[in-house]
Amino acid sequence: MLSVARVFMILAGFVGLPSVACSAMCSSMLQASQPPSGTGEGIYQFLFYASLIASIGSIIVGAKARKIGKTKTSLSCLVFAACFAGLILQMNPLGITSAGLLFLAAIMTFVASDGEFQNLASTSVHN
Repeated sequence: MLSVARVFMILAGFVGLPSVACSAMCSSMLQASQPPSGTGEGIYQFLFYASLIASIGSIIVGAKARKIGKTKTSLSCLVFAACFAGLILQMNPLGITSAGLLFLAAIMTFVASDGEFQNLASTSVHN
């Protein structure tokens, strides 16, 4: 089950990269269409940086899930899913897809047994 969760985390990160580009375009279009008032620009820039961190972070956490541990992996998946879920303000469907994948990965990681998180070298069979 951990292997599927890791694939979901990495896939969510790669699906989230176009979401970051879409978020950047939304932010720049808002800046170009309105005079510089700072009211809507701040939230869109925050969503851009949050989705960028979530995308890169989910790829890294997905690759190193065994070393990080069960609790840290599932909590980081939930935090990254919340970052992507914030993109619903921009009507960004790729962000919602990434949030769903990360939420499923968090549930799978939380339900996975502790034996799956042990190092592969310590569980190998010696002849």
